[in-house]
Amino acid sequence: MTSMHRALRRPLLATVAISMAAGLAACSSDDGGDNEESSQGVTQDASVEFTGEPIKVMTMAPIDTEVLNTPAILGIAEGAVIGINNAGGINGHEVQLITCNEGFDPNIAADCARDAVDQGVAAVVGGFTINAPNVLPILARADIPWVGPPLVSSNELTDPGAYPVNSGIMSMAALGKRAVEDGCENIASVATQTGDAASDALAALVDRGMATAGADAPEVIRVPQIVSDFSGVAQQLDGSDCVIISAPPAIVTGVVAANASLGADVEYYIFGGALTSEVIRPLGGALEGAITTSNFPVASDPAWDEAKQTVGDLADDDNGGWTSIFAQNTWVAYQVLASALADIEGTTGADATAALDAASAVDTKGLTQPIDFTQENDADGLNRVFNSQIKFLRVKDSDVTPEGDFYDVDTALETAG
Repeated sequence: MTSMHRALRRPLLATVAISMAAGLAACSSDDGGDNEESSQGVTQDASVEFTGEPIKVMTMAPIDTEVLNTPAILGIAEGAVIGINNAGGINGHEVQLITCNEGFDPNIAADCARDAVDQGVAAVVGGFTINAPNVLPILARADIPWVGPPLVSSNELTDPGAYPVNSGIMSMAALGKRAVEDGCENIASVATQTGDAASDALAALVDRGMATAGADAPEVIRVPQIVSDFSGVAQQLDGSDCVIISAPPAIVTGVVAANASLGADVEYYIFGGALTSEVIRPLGGALEGAITTSNFPVASDPAWDEAKQTVGDLADDDNGGWTSIFAQNTWVAYQVLASALADIEGTTGADATAALDAASAVDTKGLTQPIDFTQENDADGLNRVFNSQIKFLRVKDSDVTPEGDFYDVDTALETAG
């Protein structure tokens, strides 16, 4: 593994650029180094004194891959750590961040997990990867919890080492139920053609939500993760009045654009993590009225002011900056870490796990309702979803706007024990 070391006692870059040689994961840690200038974000206050041993954490995300490039997620992790340390750390412990490029590759993601073990991190926090099945078993053997995993794979929903702060793919059940209740009669379900459990789980949850509303499961249209021509997919969608898409942003863009080119008039229900400003705006009005979900306030809500002041506005981020649920999730995960571990004495993964298991009213500074990690979810295969309270969002004038009060996703699974 190739390592790069950076100091956190410097102005925060709005986006953290980490370039890798192919096939290598890069990890960086707070180890001293030159200061860098930035016009955004805050500086870690060198005058803050800490009374305990440092607590090490890791955040991983894919950087410079063919499929996804999410440097802002690592920038948010840095900003969150600086904010926590400027407030005195966690119970007097300085938080030291290690970042790792998981390369959108299961083997590299596993390398990141092994590096977390080797460096003695107390927790993996936030970030993004579709490779949790390769990460969580390695962390489990070292009793290292993952606070705020992205929740895009089925094992994150059941692994005892996962402490999600959002509903993740569980929200697809709510979208399936909502589509039926909205009067959709010919529903098409679009999912990625990865052949893995994560893709299957997304489509299956759509089916479960539709079944709760009394509708039969639709045939799933599979789309490869890397594809340049979506005309064939659009032809398969011909005759549909509603399309539910449980796929990454690039596929959402391709499907919607191809459908629009054929003059299709459909309603879209889209996985929350895939609908950002960078997806909506280039498509003009093609996504107007589309429905998605989130556990968090919309990016324009004042609840994000502290995050934006600490990290920067991320206006130039290719993935939508603060409109990305996975960016938001990483910030929230660090607030959860600071709250749940507020009284921690030790610095190991076991210490962090014990604190999380005892945390019954975790404060996220108004970004979610209080989270209770002491009570698992009763839904089959979804036991690690601790936050099932979502809001439906609707695209209006090329922006997402909240619709109504909180909705409990568990109600979309009532008939599907």
